[in-house]
Amino acid sequence: MSGDDRAQARIEAELAKLGAELSAPAGWQARVLAEATARPRRWWKFAVPALAAAVAIVVVLWAIRPPAQPPGLELAVAIQKRGEVVRGDSATVGDIATITASGGAKHRAVWVYREDRRLVIACPGAERCSSTSDSVTATVKLELPGSYTFVALTSREPLPVPTDSFDASMAAAVRAGAEVSKDQRTVR
Repeated sequence: MSGDDRAQARIEAELAKLGAELSAPAGWQARVLAEATARPRRWWKFAVPALAAAVAIVVVLWAIRPPAQPPGLELAVAIQKRGEVVRGDSATVGDIATITASGGAKHRAVWVYREDRRLVIACPGAERCSSTSDSVTATVKLELPGSYTFVALTSREPLPVPTDSFDASMAAAVRAGAEVSKDQRTVR
C-alpha cells in the first residue's frame, strides 16, 4: 500500500471512531416516541380548584353583605281638577286630591290636615283609603278653602293614631321613630 493509501485509511478509521463516546443511550427512540404521543397535560385539573375557590369567595362575600335598605319614603300628591283651573300648586274647592305614601319601612300612613287644626283623613283605616304591600293611598274631596297639609309617614314600628292637632300628631310620630314627608297646598 502506498503512503497516500495508508494515510487515507488512517483518516477513515479515525473518522469512524469520531463521536463514538456521544452515542445515545439504549431505548432512546422508544422514549422520544412515547413522549410525542403522550396525552396532553390536563391544565383544567388545576383550573377547577381555582374556580371552586373563587366561587366560594363570592358566596361568602354575598352572604355577609349588609342587608338591602328599603327604598326611602315617597309622597305623591295628584290634584284632579273639578272646578276652575288655577295655576301652580293651588287647587279649587271641589277638586279631588289623591295622596300616596310609598316605599319606606313596614308601616305607612297618609294624614291630611286642613289649617293644621282639623284632621280630614287618616289612612289606612278610612273609607276612602286603599293599601297595597308597599303603598297607602288616600282620596280626598277638597270641600273647603284653606291650607291643606298632606303627610306621608313610615316606620318599622306601628304608627300612632293621629289627633286633630297637627303639631301633637307630628310630635307623637317623631317620638315613635317615623320618617315624615309633607306637602302643603292652598285650596281657593
